[in-house]
Amino acid sequence: RFSPEVRWQSAKFGPVPARYVCLEARSSLTDDGYTTCAELDILDDGGRSIPRAGWKILYADSEEVFGEDASADRVLDRRPESFWHTRWDGAKDPLPHQIVIDLGQEYSVGELRYLARQDKDHGRIGEYRIFATRVPFGGL
Repeated sequence: RFSPEVRWQSAKFGPVPARYVCLEARSSLTDDGYTTCAELDILDDGGRSIPRAGWKILYADSEEVFGEDASADRVLDRRPESFWHTRWDGAKDPLPHQIVIDLGQEYSVGELRYLARQDKDHGRIGEYRIFATRVPFGGL
């Protein structure tokens, strides 16, 4: 479970060989049903950030692109003031919410770092699960 703090928070696992990493938000700290995230970082088994040159968002189950520019790729823009937000304009998608990052090649991964939305507590992730695999999830 992530805490309500706005600093970087770490979730250690593995290490496991993986090219694809999924963060699944199971709840929000405010129980509002949304998910927001300012930045994500994935570290190798030595605790070093994996180079982002080959990273891309492979999948996000929900993102807000009409009411505001809060698309999933915001988690990779290195700008803490921007963020990914699940859809809220016209509809609200139910939890859990997932975002999958393709690292571009396989690494031995051991940690995911999460930076919460900085301006409001709205949608900050509470309970979560992390999945890491060598092959795309669900045939993506």
